[in-house]
Amino acid sequence: MAGLNETAQKYVALAVGDKTRTAYDRTFERFRVWCVLNEHDPDRPPAVAVTNWLAVEAEERQWSEETTAKARSALAHYYKTSGLPDPTKGAQTIALLAGIAKTRPKEPPREAYRVEPLIELFLAMPDNKELETSKLRGKLIALAEMQGLRVSDIVGLKETDLKEEGPHSLRLRILPKETRKKAFKHVTTWAMDDPKLCWHCAVREYLTRRSANHGGFVFAHP
Repeated sequence: MAGLNETAQKYVALAVGDKTRTAYDRTFERFRVWCVLNEHDPDRPPAVAVTNWLAVEAEERQWSEETTAKARSALAHYYKTSGLPDPTKGAQTIALLAGIAKTRPKEPPREAYRVEPLIELFLAMPDNKELETSKLRGKLIALAEMQGLRVSDIVGLKETDLKEEGPHSLRLRILPKETRKKAFKHVTTWAMDDPKLCWHCAVREYLTRRSANHGGFVFAHP
């Protein structure tokens, strides 16, 4: 991390998690060896070297476009944190990714989410207030998916993020994980007549139990 003092290096290193950093380091090490064997300076390679290496790796390892893009991100992270010119954003590399996307078979679509077995299970369950917190949390996650929400949408959800819009609708203020920005969005969920199938009932019961200790929707042990 050229030019950075010890404190700056510490915070820059925390920009990615340990597992991601380990994967990035492993990827760059492969690229570094390839550069040496092909007479390129790994710290200042031409953009074409990045394109060629990604092409070789993608062909040999049968990488998808997504995996190839992750490898490019690993290289970009190294150059960015090292204060070196970034050779990973050349037009040829971008075209390479587009070409790989067209030649790799697309992943099969997920099976439609079947709700009938869950409905039968929930109807056989005790009321929310009688369920253990861990079982209520599992039920809440499943009900959220049935509402079109993801687990990442409801992590950190607090009572203050819920707003009644009517007898059957609840407006949620959520921070989408994929944006990685402090920009909230709002979604509306719908109540069910049967309390055992109602996400609104489950989330309110869960937040009531957890708010005293944790302040929101959490995934710690109950």
